[in-house]
Formats: sequence, structure tokens, C-alpha cells
Amino acid sequence: MVKPSTSQVNIDAIIRMEEEGDAERTGAERISERIGHFAGTLSFVALQVVFAAAWIAFNGRGGFDPYPFPLLGGLLAFEAVTLTAFVLIRQNRMSLRADRRNHLDLQINLLAEQEATKIIQMLERMSQQLGIGGAVSDQESHDLSGDTSIETIARDLKQGLAEQAQGK
Repeated sequence: MVKPSTSQVNIDAIIRMEEEGDAERTGAERISERIGHFAGTLSFVALQVVFAAAWIAFNGRGGFDPYPFPLLGGLLAFEAVTLTAFVLIRQNRMSLRADRRNHLDLQINLLAEQEATKIIQMLERMSQQLGIGGAVSDQESHDLSGDTSIETIARDLKQGLAEQAQGK
């Protein structure tokens, strides 16, 4: 049996996570997301245009909603409010998924940072044992071999952004 590549294993894990997230949705969430998704398609726009044109054509010849079509206006206003709610529900769900992905990205980045630091530390020890530490090590690699303080970086970033905003 052929062992799947690392990237394929990662892809499968992401697909599995997405499916688990989809499975957590309630029936109402699934319906509202489908409606919100459909509302953002050209098919929906075409359906709206055909509906409004048919309404105007029928009622323009003495139907139950004469010009200026107050019933049509009320129906379209109600539909707009309802569709807005469905679209917002869908956007909230998408935002939640994006937040989860961002948290996962952060955890993976932090792990990669810790791994890179460990590798630099090991290389420094190996070069010292081989007696070539001075030739291959410099201040930057020494600085990078120290543990990274996430809190310090976050605080410095926040301060730098605040200073930039004040300068504008």
C-alpha cells in the first residue's frame, strides 16, 4: 500500500475538520445558509427580475395591485429584510469558520516557531561540539535561538500600530 503524501494527509485532515463543522449545524442553520447562498447568485437576480416584470405586466392591465404597485413594494421590502437576515446568518457562520481557521493557523505558526528555535539551538550545540561555533554562529542566529515571547511581540505590535495611527 502506498503511503499518502504529507500534503494529502493535511488536505484530508482539513476536509475532515470542515465536514465536522458542517455536521454541527442545526437544520435551521443549514436552510438559512442555503437561502443566503442562493440570494447571492445570478439565478436569484434573474428570478427577481422575472417576478417583478410578471407582477407589473399582470397588474398593469387592471389586476389586484394597481400602479404604483403598493403590494409589490411591500412584498419586496419584506423580502429584502428577510434576505438580509439570512445573509447575515450566513456571514456570521463564515466568520466563525474563519476565526477557527485563524486560531489553527496561529497554533501551527507558534509550533513552527518553537520547532525552528529548537533546530537553531541544536545546530549551535553541534557547531560548538565540532569546534566551529565561532565560524558559523553570529549574533542574529544567537538571537533567533532564544525563545520567542508572543506576549512581547503582541505588545510591541500594538504599540507600533498605535504610534503609526497617531502619526497619521
